[in-house]
Amino acid sequence: MAITPDGDHPEGLNRVFNNLVAQPSDEQIASFQTILEGLAGGTVQEATLTTATTLTNE
Repeated sequence: MAITPDGDHPEGLNRVFNNLVAQPSDEQIASFQTILEGLAGGTVQEATLTTATTLTNE
């Protein structure tokens, strides 16, 4: 997630979170954005959601 620039971070902040929720709902994503904005004191500019699948050869 990219958080808007501010005086302390003129280029903004980029954060990566792993293993949060499998198949999050739109409401869960919006809630997470609100939490991050509160913690960072800025607004979320961009978020990329990625799903990974682990394959094993048994």
